[in-house]
Amino acid sequence: MIMFQGPTNSQMFISLKNTEYKNGFVMKYLPTGEWNLSLYNINEDPSFHCGEYMKKVFGGGGHAGAAGAVISEKKYLKLLKTKMF
Repeated sequence: MIMFQGPTNSQMFISLKNTEYKNGFVMKYLPTGEWNLSLYNINEDPSFHCGEYMKKVFGGGGHAGAAGAVISEKKYLKLLKTKMF
């Protein structure tokens, strides 16, 4: 997981290609007080679909390789407390 304020894409995780890590997760604080979550399928694992996961867990969306969602500060704090990624 990375907390980052600038633009993001899957290239952030290039050093993790071909490792045991399957996914990369980025959290960004937005000026609205909400949090932007981005999920990347680092090694293009066909058994994991980022878009389906983000839709189910956070109400977001995307495609197999990358997806995102925006959540409230309250949900973000709960996420950190429960570690439910």
